Amino acid sequence: MVPVIEGWLRVAEQEGMPIQFETHRNCITNDLFTTAQLLDAVPGMRLAADLSHYVVDREMPCPPPPYLQKLITKMLERSDSFQGRVAARGQIQVALNFPQNAKWVTLFRDWWRQGFAAWLARHAGENSALVFLCELGPPDYAITDARGHELSDRWAEATLLAQWVREIWRDAVSARGSG
Repeated sequence: MVPVIEGWLRVAEQEGMPIQFETHRNCITNDLFTTAQLLDAVPGMRLAADLSHYVVDREMPCPPPPYLQKLITKMLERSDSFQGRVAARGQIQVALNFPQNAKWVTLFRDWWRQGFAAWLARHAGENSALVFLCELGPPDYAITDARGHELSDRWAEATLLAQWVREIWRDAVSARGSG
């Protein structure tokens, strides 16, 4: 895997195109533990963090145990963009306003806060833009009823995610400025 990633990094450099490796199931960053090892082996490897896949892949409890949180922190410290979707240990995309999902919403918001702070620390003084994608997938990502109808309004949820992220970003920038 290391030679493949190093090859992609060489091509990206030759083409003058930054490259990020999305944390996702069914690809080279499929597994949280393997991705952590890849980050150690390839210092130039940058991520597009969609942490929902690791929550499902690891059937991660909430809150995550310290050894898993440490790995998530490693991912966040090497992430140059973020994808907004909230997962639970058995579902890749949960409804944001369902009471049973509140702990997951809190966890992901905390992770985004941590990731934004790490991003700001890396890009201090640069004229850079943080990318956050409100990535809510269609069924089968979204929870549906017996007829296949979504149980929540995905547009309203994407709008809510955008609102949360703007608030988290403002707080991160403000904390950076006062720190």
